[in-house]
Amino acid sequence: MNIKQWQYSIFIILLFITTITVIISYHFIERKWVLYRKAENFFISNEYPKAFSYYKEAVYRGIKNKEILLHIADVYIKLTKFKDAIELYNSILKIDPKNRKARIYLARVLTWEGQFNEAIIEYRKVLGEN
Repeated sequence: MNIKQWQYSIFIILLFITTITVIISYHFIERKWVLYRKAENFFISNEYPKAFSYYKEAVYRGIKNKEILLHIADVYIKLTKFKDAIELYNSILKIDPKNRKARIYLARVLTWEGQFNEAIIEYRKVLGEN
């Protein structure tokens, strides 16, 4: 083997070691994001109980993100836990009262629960009537 081939071989080996190190480090250091991505995959695959537990674990590990709360509320809906979804949407709206997505979904779930007057109030807030 000449010197050029030797250098290329060493470069490839170092590149491989670096790649493996980055992957392993990411799984340990950024575990919460790995959990979040797994939860998303389970949600897409319609495996809602698994998605729920991974979302909860990601929140427990420190993801501070309003979107994850919306995803958890979506899981509640898929599991027909409408009261839990309503509670979570209300919690989101306490943190972020202008969150239109949460307000629209809240109104929708209130309708499914037969709480039509409350749903109308929420829809009016979305439309800027209140």
